[in-house]
Amino acid sequence: MVSFRMSNAIQHLIVAALLVAVAGCSSSQSGPPSPMGSAQLEEIPGQAPANVVEVQAVGAGPFNAAYWQNDALNWVPDVREPMLSAQKTSPYQNIYAPWPLEQPGGWRLFYGGWDGSDTPNDRVYSVTTTDFLAFYDRQLVIDYGAFQNVNNVNVQQIPDGSLHMMCTGGTYDGLNWPTYFSSPDGVKWNGSPEPYQAQLSDIVDIQDYSGYEGGGFNGGNVLFWDNSWIFYFYDNNNNGQIFRATGASPGAVQLEGITLATGADPNGVYKFSVDGQPSYLMTLMSNGPQLWYSMSNNGVSFGPMQTLFASLSSMDSAMDSVAFVRNGNRLLGTLYGANTGSPDNPLADNEIFARWLQKKVVVRDSSGVQHLAHGSYGPDRQWFLLPLGSSIEGDLVVYSEDGITQIASGKVTVNTGKTYRLVLN
Repeated sequence: MVSFRMSNAIQHLIVAALLVAVAGCSSSQSGPPSPMGSAQLEEIPGQAPANVVEVQAVGAGPFNAAYWQNDALNWVPDVREPMLSAQKTSPYQNIYAPWPLEQPGGWRLFYGGWDGSDTPNDRVYSVTTTDFLAFYDRQLVIDYGAFQNVNNVNVQQIPDGSLHMMCTGGTYDGLNWPTYFSSPDGVKWNGSPEPYQAQLSDIVDIQDYSGYEGGGFNGGNVLFWDNSWIFYFYDNNNNGQIFRATGASPGAVQLEGITLATGADPNGVYKFSVDGQPSYLMTLMSNGPQLWYSMSNNGVSFGPMQTLFASLSSMDSAMDSVAFVRNGNRLLGTLYGANTGSPDNPLADNEIFARWLQKKVVVRDSSGVQHLAHGSYGPDRQWFLLPLGSSIEGDLVVYSEDGITQIASGKVTVNTGKTYRLVLN
């Protein structure tokens, strides 16, 4: 069942707030305005729901650091609530900690949890997808083995094609440790075919970190490849700081120092290029009703946290993990785990949700009423909800993925149940 998240009234309020924000900051902007392009919606083959107008080709363009610095981002919630649910093969259905790894022709989406297993022990799973609309090849990748739980997965793929995974490994004494797994081909991990049975010998050695023996490394263990291995970690016994360590191998790293003073857990670090200069993003969470990010120009020192977005409803009011979806130098969206608080099945609380960074499309009918997207359907589609069998003839205005900068306009005629492609000239 597909449910819609946001009413027209709420979206109109958001638009009004954005317009006020633009007016308030216009004096600080410089340079001539960008030339306005033309826009049209071209009907294409496809079947939208009977009361929906679907518009495709609305995904984010190349990474724009200014939008992130200004915290001006047009996040469109996916109409699927959640985007990915656990398998229903047992009462143990809890899944979260998504990590989409870009692959040729799509992504391999890793995640952690129970996913319909016979016991409530966290494991690492994966599915493949070309568009985040359909998912295939669901499989267990890392079994908990000698640990009680293995979760909080993030994966790096380096130029030789090998995959390198960092997780949290929870031991039966209640401690949590960074654990490292590697694969030359995405099939064999630490020398064994998947599902690999995690071993205590997979625990990472953080050299010269005085709090290491406390075993407080739960939820904030981030592996990052930047032409060398970098490990960012958060120690729950030493609240308020994210540390950085480096090493020739992710299995043994040397402490370098504090990279960000904060009380939130890092979930991932991403590097983009803007005019030949690097721009780093760190995702952060704290099991609360909002998520954050932090920016850096060197990957060593990160700036103050900025709000990524807040929860939309009780379905995602406790966000416990966050990852970005990238396609080359484009950041397409955010996947996050959230506790749905379902009273019917407390063992299936966490699911995986999505919001997509997209252009803002506004259709104004002949009476002057504005129609905004009710939600996204994957990274490149928006759904407009209209009365069954209705149509709109009027004006089309398109804004960039900051939701503020108008980039094109035109005339439009659309009908429910039809699919259109946004064409910009």
